[in-house]
Amino acid sequence: MYSRLSDYLVNKVLDHVCRGQSFTPPVAHYLALLDSASTSGAYVEVDYTGYARVAYPSTLMYWSDTSSYPSTGHVSNGDLGAVRTVQQVRFPIAMDGTKKVAYLAAFDADVGGNLLYFAEVATPYTLSVSTGFTPIVPINGITFRIDEQ
Repeated sequence: MYSRLSDYLVNKVLDHVCRGQSFTPPVAHYLALLDSASTSGAYVEVDYTGYARVAYPSTLMYWSDTSSYPSTGHVSNGDLGAVRTVQQVRFPIAMDGTKKVAYLAAFDADVGGNLLYFAEVATPYTLSVSTGFTPIVPINGITFRIDEQ
């Protein structure tokens, strides 16, 4: 799945690159399951019993570099313009309720915070939580690409 940047992140990157404003990247991307999302930052997060965002570290060992997949451990020098997750993401087991999951998103905090980017799930589905379903994003399941149109 390819991501869309939020207006918040676009503004932070532009201020940093073009206007010399400081920007401290988050120590982790707090991944979330969403029912709806928009670049303006409006979203509806799922809320099944047991749900919580998952911290995914902002390190070389958790994200591919931009030259090849799944190369990790060194600074990017490639021209792909994208990075991918190189570890599986496991959300907490669903204990109760049913929720539609249409988007995966990243925030800069485990609760609240700023929406950084989001992507549509390849096939939106209704999360059936009465059976103890565990939402999982596979290795290479998230591609973060800066390609604004």
